[in-house]
Amino acid sequence: MSVLDWVDERRDRLAERVAGLRQGAPVPASLRTRRRTATTIHAVSGTARTLWITVDAVAALTMLVLVTVAWLPTYGNGWVWVASLGGGLIGAAVAVVAALHRWDAARTVGLALAAYLAFGTLLAMPSAGLGQVLPTPRSLTGLLQGPVLGWKAMLTLQPPIGETSYLYVPVVLVGLVSVLGSVTLALRSGRPMSAPAPMVAALVLAFLLGVSTSQAPLLVGLAALFVVMVWTTNRRAQQRRSLVLGHAVVRWPQVVTAVLVIAVVTGLAVAVRPVLDTTGPRRTLRALVAQPLDVQRYPSPLQAFRLNLTDNKATTLFTVTGAPAGTRIRVATLDGYDGYTYNVSNSRSLGADSGAFQRIGSRVSDSTVGQQVTVTVTMGALSGVWVPTVGKTLALSFEGGRSVALADAFHYNQGSGTGIVTAGLGQGDSYTELAVIPAQPSRSEILAASAGAIRLPPADPIPDAVRDVAAKWAALAPDSNAGALVTTYADQLKLGYYSNGIGPEEAESWAGHNVARISDLLKNTQQMVGDEEQYSVALALLARAAGIPARVSYGYTLRSTDGSVQGSDVTAWTEVYLAGYGWVAMDATPPKDRRLTSLSNQPQSVPRPQVENPPAPPQKPGSLEQDTTPPGSVPDVTKKRFSLDWALVGKVAAVGGIPLVFVIAPVALIIGLKLRRRRSRMSSGDLVDRVAGGWAEIIDRARDLGQTPTPFATRTEQAEQLVKAFTGLTERADPRVLARQADMTVFGPGTVTPGQVSTYWATVDEAMGGLNRSVSVVARVRASLSVRSFRRYR
Repeated sequence: MSVLDWVDERRDRLAERVAGLRQGAPVPASLRTRRRTATTIHAVSGTARTLWITVDAVAALTMLVLVTVAWLPTYGNGWVWVASLGGGLIGAAVAVVAALHRWDAARTVGLALAAYLAFGTLLAMPSAGLGQVLPTPRSLTGLLQGPVLGWKAMLTLQPPIGETSYLYVPVVLVGLVSVLGSVTLALRSGRPMSAPAPMVAALVLAFLLGVSTSQAPLLVGLAALFVVMVWTTNRRAQQRRSLVLGHAVVRWPQVVTAVLVIAVVTGLAVAVRPVLDTTGPRRTLRALVAQPLDVQRYPSPLQAFRLNLTDNKATTLFTVTGAPAGTRIRVATLDGYDGYTYNVSNSRSLGADSGAFQRIGSRVSDSTVGQQVTVTVTMGALSGVWVPTVGKTLALSFEGGRSVALADAFHYNQGSGTGIVTAGLGQGDSYTELAVIPAQPSRSEILAASAGAIRLPPADPIPDAVRDVAAKWAALAPDSNAGALVTTYADQLKLGYYSNGIGPEEAESWAGHNVARISDLLKNTQQMVGDEEQYSVALALLARAAGIPARVSYGYTLRSTDGSVQGSDVTAWTEVYLAGYGWVAMDATPPKDRRLTSLSNQPQSVPRPQVENPPAPPQKPGSLEQDTTPPGSVPDVTKKRFSLDWALVGKVAAVGGIPLVFVIAPVALIIGLKLRRRRSRMSSGDLVDRVAGGWAEIIDRARDLGQTPTPFATRTEQAEQLVKAFTGLTERADPRVLARQADMTVFGPGTVTPGQVSTYWATVDEAMGGLNRSVSVVARVRASLSVRSFRRYR
């Protein structure tokens, strides 16, 4: 039998089997085996096998290019291409080797892991490797930690991430695993048309882990659709050719149909995009992950303003090189006011536009226009979590032995320009910052500007004195727009006097910026006395009272030529948000040489000298009183001598003393003990204990009224319980604010002044009044006589 006869016979048998299948005959085992094995690379050899491998590998890597494009908004353009495509090449090589040698899953995974550890340093952590190629203990540690911790870290890091620690590891793993899976399915699976599935999953994952904006999403989606359809069509044709024993026929109608389908889908996508597209940002996993940093636990740095002048006036706090003289160095931006202090906020607070504190990558994307500078800051005596920065930070890198720990703990709020290191800065720590100093509009431009739209945390309460002065000075403004108002407010505040109340010749000036202090500043606008702390807060509150977004920035001014910054360089300024200009710095502090020399500019009346009056003249001797008693009458002895009836006194004491001892005395004793306890708390030698005692006074009153907060709860949790239990509480004396102020005073590093303590106790009394208003008069009386607050609080 010739070869041609054998081929004809095999063809006839195959035709008979196909005809039998159409009539419902069972499928022969040999044909079932062929169906399972015909699509693997072992069914072909030579050039066909090489072509098969090449087509599948190129298709998978083409899809990986689209996945890398989806990574660009998150990582930035650069090394992400090397990390992603490098991981894909490793995955393709492992898949081909495993398929040719028919390795099982264990050996395939082992080879992939070994290749990942061998080349991962170059792809994911080049700066940690020896010569950027060879692994080091640090790079191997990062490669092992990255698969577990890298996903969460990249979601909490502000893009573009760049090469930061082990954050390229997710990119490398996505490329390696997805290509490995796709090529393995294409070469070894009985269902090769499912090969694009891992690459499609990788593309979706890259979009989910990205940011709210995408790099050409429509183009990427259409390109992915085209690649998937061409790939699956090729694999289907390859499967058919294997089943018909090598008869390869190109069916051009199918090719034309596929092209038409792609064209129709593309046209529909372009047509409906304007309808489906929304103005809001796309929801991603990044937006759903709660930010781990809560800045509310850190006390306001503005509370330490006066400490710079009392304890660190001539002390070098830190040094700055590379910044021009007169540059303002920001320590923190504060945009929330609670009547006690101005605080740093974030978007997790009530201000949706306060920004979020996030870890940043190699560079911060910021379009601010201004002068770009590179400064180096070396810490001196200043320590704490707040990071001094210049302008708007574009990049920041730490140096020295603690560089890695500080970089991992650094968070930056791009909205406020505030940096924080949760591990804390100390003497000798150093970092280099690439920043842009924003350009400031001119005075005429500010006068013509209107207020911008931005959502800040509430400034509550705003003192009545601030509202009155804001309305009074608004009449002096040349126009009613926001720029004219804040300029007028700043000009009027500069007519005040400067004093920090430290020197013997300084006018009295309290520290702090609470409601009482700002009210006292504006009580007499002809004799305003304060320093940068009070004037900056006053301008911010005046603007907020007029409906203009404003905040306070605390920091230092670079004055020395050697770059050293001392405590005497401390300052604070106000920033207002104007349409078209963003945040604009405003200075409302009078010149430091404008001093108050007398308490009043009005002439004072001179009192007259005191002259003693002469003694009254002696009275003339008068005649003796005549005896008008008639002769023979008996004199009244009761008028000459008084006698006490002790028996009557004893009866009255016995009747009235018993109630006095057993009824009135206990009442007086309970009230007296409570007054003594209150006086002891208010007059404690430690100001911190006075504030803590004020909160304890509220808790004791609540207990006497029958509502006992959870003993082991925090003050904030106890305050929430009080708000729910007592409906008579007002916003002016909110227990939640008092609890937070007590926590900041007790646990914060700052100091508290007697004036702040007095204000706190005044608010405590208002809160206790709210507790009393929540119950009936009978319940108040019963609470005043209750001894529950004397029992052990547990």
